Amino acid sequence: GERPCAVGAYARGGVTGARIQHVYTPPEERRKGYASTAVHALVTQLLGAGRTWCGLFADIENPHSNLMYRRLGFTQRAYFKSIAFK
Repeated sequence: GERPCAVGAYARGGVTGARIQHVYTPPEERRKGYASTAVHALVTQLLGAGRTWCGLFADIENPHSNLMYRRLGFTQRAYFKSIAFK
C-alpha cells in the first residue's frame, strides 16, 4: 500500500560520522525486508552527503537484526553492557 512500513533515524557521530538509531518496523510488517531497505537508504544518503562512516548499536540477543546489519556491510567493533548499581 501507501503507508509507512519501516522508519529509521540517525544522530551525528562527531564531525564525519553518523549513528543509525530508532529502526522500527511494525510487527505485522516484519521479515519482509522493509527495515533492511530503510537502513540501506539511510546509509546511502548519509555517505552520499559526505559522512565517512555510519555506526549503530544492535541488540546481541536479536540474531535477525544482526544478520541484516552484517548483510548491509556493518561489522561488530565492540560489546557494551549496561550495569545498574544500587
